[in-house]
Amino acid sequence: NADVRVAIKPSEEGQVIAALYQHVTGKQTAKVSDAIMKNTKAAGEMLKAQMGRGETLVVAGANDVNVQILVNALNFELGNYNNTININNPISMFMGKDAEVEKLFNELSDKDAILIYGCNPVYSLPKSLNVAAKIKGAKLSISFAGYADETATQCQYIAPDHHYLEAWNDANPQYNHYAIQQPLIRPLYKTAPWQESLLVWSGLAQRVKDSTVYVDLIKANWKKWGYEMFGGNQKFATFGEYWNFHLHNGGSSDPMPPMFTTPLAWMGNTAEAGAAIDGWQGGEWQAIYYQKIGMGDGQQANNPWLQELPDPISRVTWDNYVTMNPEQMREKGFNLLIAQNYPATKLKVTLDKGTLELPVYPSPGQAKNTIGIALGYGRGANGENIGRSAFQTGEYGDYLKEENKMIAIGKNAFHHTSINGGYITYNTLK
Repeated sequence: NADVRVAIKPSEEGQVIAALYQHVTGKQTAKVSDAIMKNTKAAGEMLKAQMGRGETLVVAGANDVNVQILVNALNFELGNYNNTININNPISMFMGKDAEVEKLFNELSDKDAILIYGCNPVYSLPKSLNVAAKIKGAKLSISFAGYADETATQCQYIAPDHHYLEAWNDANPQYNHYAIQQPLIRPLYKTAPWQESLLVWSGLAQRVKDSTVYVDLIKANWKKWGYEMFGGNQKFATFGEYWNFHLHNGGSSDPMPPMFTTPLAWMGNTAEAGAAIDGWQGGEWQAIYYQKIGMGDGQQANNPWLQELPDPISRVTWDNYVTMNPEQMREKGFNLLIAQNYPATKLKVTLDKGTLELPVYPSPGQAKNTIGIALGYGRGANGENIGRSAFQTGEYGDYLKEENKMIAIGKNAFHHTSINGGYITYNTLK
């Protein structure tokens, strides 16, 4: 619902934030094209008029430290910290670091052990890391996956974790919020909490039938850190009352001491960030990777409900595809009328580190000379065939080659179902 929307290529995002920073502060950090300076002038002047009020917010979607440095610098100049940006209650989710993961697999040898939980690196990491071979070559490899996915099948052992509906757990998703997760049902299969497995293997606990090892540890931590250290014993007569109260409420959101009590000072280096952005180079055609609202990163790709959830923009189900500017599709003679009897044009997309063949679908408002490909598809190690994977490609695309082939897109899944034992069986599209 933006008042003004300007389509840009992925490689231009750094220039856009550098242009906004220049409009607001008058300081040049990167070389910006005249077109981008012109297109960002109105937004820059609006931001400058709000300088120091702390009533604005600038965000960027790039997973690039230099872009984020300039975004932070601009928010700092606008006075947004401790106003529209609450630094005293940060979110603690999605804190993984790509560089550390890359280092892990570069250094993994036949003398090392690796334990894998909550991720599928064989599927989601670039092929250049040779993750499958590295895991297979390790002295010991254990997966806690609930399914024999692409990574688990490369491990020596699979010690399946409980399904989340069967498991106790706690979490700290936000600085002042601690959550408690309690099981909805008893475990259906011979699984065990991965935390309990680590305790047992470390000699710190014994596994018994209907074990309570991990929930006992959770309670002990809540007693020590919540009930005893943070004043819970002043509000509740016993730990049992304290625990039951927070278990009923799903956790605790009690006030926490502020993380920062002194005025903030800017510590980033905008000059270095701008110089790095100057070095960005994208091909004539560039790829934009995104996650669908339903499919996400593909961990739940075997859930037919998610496959059947229509994309909120394209309304397509059960398939992956290339998105492209409709005007360019028309220029190239690609099919724009896509329906049951009107299949989509099939493209071969050649990127830095791989080739994909996908149907192309129009996306109004998309920047010209860009293509969009969703992540989360291409799961194939166990016989799934649910589209092609974009996790295995490079960051920016080189060129696009049309094959003049036609392919159906988002076929109705009900043609591929059957009845077995009174239940509908969903077979993923071939």
